[in-house]
Amino acid sequence: MGKPMKEGIPCTVFKRELDVACPELASFLSKAGNQTHGVHTKETKVQLMLTLNQYFVSLKLRAAFSGPAALARTWEKVVREAISIKGPDQADTLEELAKFAAQWAGGDASPALKEVESYAKQLARRNEPEKDQLGFLAVAKLVR
Repeated sequence: MGKPMKEGIPCTVFKRELDVACPELASFLSKAGNQTHGVHTKETKVQLMLTLNQYFVSLKLRAAFSGPAALARTWEKVVREAISIKGPDQADTLEELAKFAAQWAGGDASPALKEVESYAKQLARRNEPEKDQLGFLAVAKLVR
């Protein structure tokens, strides 16, 4: 708190002519600058894969106790239900994450995903995988 008082707060001053030419600029820049200063947290893709895998495991355990009628414990069902919660705009992402989690979670306890999450938390800057990157890895024939 003392640092801004001692060193000041950096700011950008625009010429008056720019404000007259584009009166919406200040409002736009304020919103754009505050995009990363929200108080809400966004679930990372790894956290979402952990959630999907946990849900799949819970369906599998329920099916084991409920008998043959409840054996529809598929990743497709997990994705459908996740889409109904997260919204249809997340459908492609959820399908891609489910494919990756199905292949690389490391089992019911998700040790591989937990290891990735632990590693990601140590990084100073975290970037999410781009669209389709996890999908490509999901179908890759890698030696474990």
